Amino acid sequence: IPIIIYNSRIKASQQGENHVESRLQEQIANVVEKLKIKSQDYSSKNGMQTGIEEIDTCMRGISPGELVVLSAQRNMKTSIALNIISQIAISQRIPSCYFSNDFLLNDIIIQLLCCNSKINLEDTYRGSITLDDFNKLSSTSKKISSAPLFLKHVNTLSIENVKNMVSHDHGKTFK
Repeated sequence: IPIIIYNSRIKASQQGENHVESRLQEQIANVVEKLKIKSQDYSSKNGMQTGIEEIDTCMRGISPGELVVLSAQRNMKTSIALNIISQIAISQRIPSCYFSNDFLLNDIIIQLLCCNSKINLEDTYRGSITLDDFNKLSSTSKKISSAPLFLKHVNTLSIENVKNMVSHDHGKTFK
């Protein structure tokens, strides 16, 4: 929380004023340098693109190491999350983890396959998949299998639980 204290009766020593001024000049120089870098390199302007224009505009993408928590209706949340994870892990080839306590792993995989092959999810549950749909699923499954994507169903989902699973399963450590 930024705190600004202003009191016109407080007098600072000349030495203290110079120290504060030089520190501010350093901070301003750092900010200007970061803005310069962003203007020269598009990829540093934004984080990883989610593929959902409204989210990318609002959040400027997802920054590396950022934890994104979605809150929505059950099926809506899963669809949005799988679309985002598909864009990041499959299209951009950026290692990503997807944790869910709503659906079993098989259900998540079916939804991921349908999302990426543009097949109606309800058709898979009804068993009314066409030969063309199977070809799309086959092609999509190869693409997803080679992606740096890690799916995990968990009964209890907490930040500490996620941190421990990533540390254990993928050798990542967190502070």
